[in-house]
Amino acid sequence: MVKIAPLLMQIRIVSRRQIYKDDSFIHSVQPNAPLVIHLLLFLISPQASQRASDKREKIFQKAFHSLESDSSESAIATTCGSEQVSSTATKHNDTAESEKKESAKRKQATRKCSAKKRTKENGCDAPNASESIKDKQKNAFDYDKSLKAKAEAVERILAATAHGHVCREWIERLREMDWVENQLIHIERIHAREAKTVNLQKMEISERMKAALSKRGLHSLYLHQAQAIEAIKRGSNVMLCTSTASGKSLSFIIPTIEDLLEGTECNELPAFIYLFPTKALAQDQLRSVREFLVAVNLSPSYCCTFDGDTDTRDRAALIRDARIFLMNPDVLHHTVLPQHSRWKHILGKLRYVVVDESHMYRGVFGTHVSYVFRRLFRLCALYGAYPQTICCSASIGNPIQHFENLIPVVPSDSMISFPPHYAFLQSRFLDLIDEDGSPQGEKWICLWNPQASRICNENISKSTNIATKKRKTKKVVQDSLASHENTIDSLDLSEDTQRATRSPIFQSACIMSKLIEMTVHTLMFCNGRKLAELVLMNVQGILKKSKATRGLLRRVLTYRGGYSVQDRRKIEQRLFQGDLLGVVATNALELGIDVGHLDCTLHLGLPSSISSLWQQAGRAGRKHTVPSLSIIICFDSPLDQYFCRHSDELFALKPEAANLQLSNVQILQHHLICAAREVAIFSKKSGSVYFDSFLWPENTLKTHVLSLVEDKKIIALDEHGYQLHPCLSSAYRYLSLRSTEDKVYKVLTSDDNDPNQWIELDEIPGTRAFFQVYPTAVYLHQGKEYLITHLNHDERFAVAERCKAELSYYSTCRDFTDVDIVRTFGTKAISSCTESSRTYLSTGMVSVTTSVIGSAMYKKRTMALIQSNTFSLPPMQHISEALWIDLPSYVEEQFRSAGYNWNGSLHGVGHLLTSLVPLFIRCDPGDIDTEHYHPKEQRSRPRRITIYERREGGTGIVSQLHSAFAEVY
Repeated sequence: MVKIAPLLMQIRIVSRRQIYKDDSFIHSVQPNAPLVIHLLLFLISPQASQRASDKREKIFQKAFHSLESDSSESAIATTCGSEQVSSTATKHNDTAESEKKESAKRKQATRKCSAKKRTKENGCDAPNASESIKDKQKNAFDYDKSLKAKAEAVERILAATAHGHVCREWIERLREMDWVENQLIHIERIHAREAKTVNLQKMEISERMKAALSKRGLHSLYLHQAQAIEAIKRGSNVMLCTSTASGKSLSFIIPTIEDLLEGTECNELPAFIYLFPTKALAQDQLRSVREFLVAVNLSPSYCCTFDGDTDTRDRAALIRDARIFLMNPDVLHHTVLPQHSRWKHILGKLRYVVVDESHMYRGVFGTHVSYVFRRLFRLCALYGAYPQTICCSASIGNPIQHFENLIPVVPSDSMISFPPHYAFLQSRFLDLIDEDGSPQGEKWICLWNPQASRICNENISKSTNIATKKRKTKKVVQDSLASHENTIDSLDLSEDTQRATRSPIFQSACIMSKLIEMTVHTLMFCNGRKLAELVLMNVQGILKKSKATRGLLRRVLTYRGGYSVQDRRKIEQRLFQGDLLGVVATNALELGIDVGHLDCTLHLGLPSSISSLWQQAGRAGRKHTVPSLSIIICFDSPLDQYFCRHSDELFALKPEAANLQLSNVQILQHHLICAAREVAIFSKKSGSVYFDSFLWPENTLKTHVLSLVEDKKIIALDEHGYQLHPCLSSAYRYLSLRSTEDKVYKVLTSDDNDPNQWIELDEIPGTRAFFQVYPTAVYLHQGKEYLITHLNHDERFAVAERCKAELSYYSTCRDFTDVDIVRTFGTKAISSCTESSRTYLSTGMVSVTTSVIGSAMYKKRTMALIQSNTFSLPPMQHISEALWIDLPSYVEEQFRSAGYNWNGSLHGVGHLLTSLVPLFIRCDPGDIDTEHYHPKEQRSRPRRITIYERREGGTGIVSQLHSAFAEVY
């Protein structure tokens, strides 16, 4: 026993002349008193988790008592072998220990009884602990049966598929990896679909355009393309919702080119603005539009990209000569609208505003963009134009409502009497086109659950080991006595290996490495920059192990936001040309950029929405005639694991609605200030009062404009309306559309740390800087490791030093969040107990303060804690909307009487609820959060679960969650 003790615990030997009582040594004159081994502390080493240490302690204690009962004289040799140690304490100590245990049991039983009694008095049902355990056992047994059924279903699908089918071959090759067991739990087969087309000769388009299309091999158009072109020619607004890679761009390129052809004949060229949410999409469309211009003998210079990367020296010429501008909403907000006098010949002849990937305009970003459109249309009206709007989108749940919220339109029942020079402001019909006429190749979507093997093995182990538990416990100790070193080492190695191979990150890296080895062009989506870099590092590590795959290292890269323009363009070009076999990306590649032919998409964790899932999966199989594969590698989060158990529900879900919150006061007032800077708002003199009355939300003038006047941000000028206060003439330039703050930190590095030779590695949003580039952080860039050595808050940059050798650990920050209620909007009871014991649901405004207090380092392979440190960074604070649940006291009593940590339980339930919200409301997981308590929190806290929005001022998620709370809860 003593041989293995130093490896498992710290012990103190109490000599014969001492006895141990409470926490003090008391001198004794009992020379014949037996030696006593006293267990002081069980070791929790960095290589062992708390759970592993607790497990070992339990095994040790059971083994100790087992040997004690089997031996009449249980004396064990000490480490020096010179003395005998008694394995039992004195009778007095036995009696005291027994009394303590009995007292503890009585107290716990009393607490349970009082909790049950109070629960009955309150009229609520109390959860039964034994029933809860039985339910867990039943659920585990049911899941075992479900896993077996799922495995049989997978085998049936594979057996029914012909040999030589590419998806079957890829899956079978993946299942040959030595660590793969039963992780593949579902295969969803989507059968191929034939195209629905309309012959070009039956369409009312010019002969020059028909000839240009024929040269490109197009003798017919898909049904939805033809319908969209007809609607645009009728003068309608169009909402086009079809699948990824269905050729939506052709629907607006053809009418654009035709209008330009007509304009050249009458020497009056119209103008067009194509808006894309990212620069990459605009660059991708530039090539297509210019090819069409050349095909009809028009100058390719008519089309240009105009964004933040456009050289300032070229901008004047582009504004003068170009007629089709491909830009993003940011440049429209920061450049075009503030400088509208330079653009008046464009705004006054603007024919179409094309909004591509319009489903991406939701939440904070979408609310900002909706107000940018209102500012654009009011300027167009002042210059004499009312452009048609064509929105293109993947499938969403509320296409009509989303268009009407995003795009300002003249209401059909408008009571406004427009003056003669605004007679062109007439209501337009909105055509929804959602019948997809494009073909679709066969697609397999697989669910891969890394936890399936662990769950199955654990449940099998529990069911087979109950009868022989004591015998096996004794055997563990006997084996340990025979060879303690080998036993412990192999135990640690086995646990670490199993934990590493069960990791979704490790398994996704293995899957991607295998696909690359098979020359399958693969794109993996990760939810976050750091995760993408971590996966790439794992993939590179796997490929390095074999000489046969080392040559493939250069053909695997990451793609994410923050990279320089040059780096992004190089990756996009290599991906389109097929030079890259594998790319690990964030959702930056989710949108409709043409990435060439891809065979497979991998998804590390379920995407944030059903729309995103189909959008990402649609990146593969763009040739329509070749089958494609998508594999979702699930995390162990509640939402991922729920759909692993109910996979049929996942593929039956409809796309979510895209929600905007036009009543967000902070965003609305920012854009009112911007609009007042451009042209006075509600001005009778300029005529803006006619369209400002319906462009902005109801009661804007009475409520928000007058409030801004009181705050001296705008000034009233009688008939001239309201203009920006002279002291705030440039304040609009600091308003970011992507969030409610516009701070960006740069990550700089240098080969020899020379400040005069800094190279910009990356850009980090200000809200994430303290979580990613804190001092001592391990920073990843294209699979290379850097250490953050300095963080400058004033100038907003971090210094990264390249690691000369590969690190054995990764880092993560330690932080906590305080949420304090500022204002309550409303409260309602959501339980039917007595008034004093009800559960209440409330909404309101809260103050959220987040502090980064240090960092921790973990081993890469085992994720075991190595070291933690403490430092201080400035706290981050904002005001936002929140929803909270106040629980009655009896709930806390029940949890504590069952031995659960109360604060930890509240925190866990909060995370569970936030993981479920995206099922019912269109939002990203990063849009909401729950309170994170400080580990040394001492002050009294209410029995409360809080869910708050992470954006300043809120985006309406809380109000939607409040309405749908019955479904979530």
